[in-house]
Amino acid sequence: MRPDYFNPDTYAVIDKITGEEVDVSIFIEEVKSGYWEKAYAKTLADYIKIGGTGSATVLAYLLRTKNSDNLVLATRDEMIKGSGASRGTVSKVIKALTEKGFLKLIRSGCYMISPKLIRHGSNTRGAMLLRLWSE
Repeated sequence: MRPDYFNPDTYAVIDKITGEEVDVSIFIEEVKSGYWEKAYAKTLADYIKIGGTGSATVLAYLLRTKNSDNLVLATRDEMIKGSGASRGTVSKVIKALTEKGFLKLIRSGCYMISPKLIRHGSNTRGAMLLRLWSE
């Protein structure tokens, strides 16, 4: 096996406080030519006070499916199907992210994740995303 390959089937992450096994798919890391992107959905869920595996799963889905412009092109029903979370959990996460200024609805089925939360690319690209976010 390659040393740079992470196989989630061979790892278990245990929450030291609750003893709960956390799905490792909520840790997202991508490495592509010259940049990296890493996010910890469970930490973010706890930070915005929507903790729980279901919330972290929705956050992981949003982070995993965002495009290079930080847009998530998905309806709530698609988020439910894609994340495996309940309608209530998806709604709770969207509401909390919106209230905290981390997510905004662009149009039906299109959300933008704040580039202050996560973004990749050059500084020029980051400035462009910040401009799009503030419009």
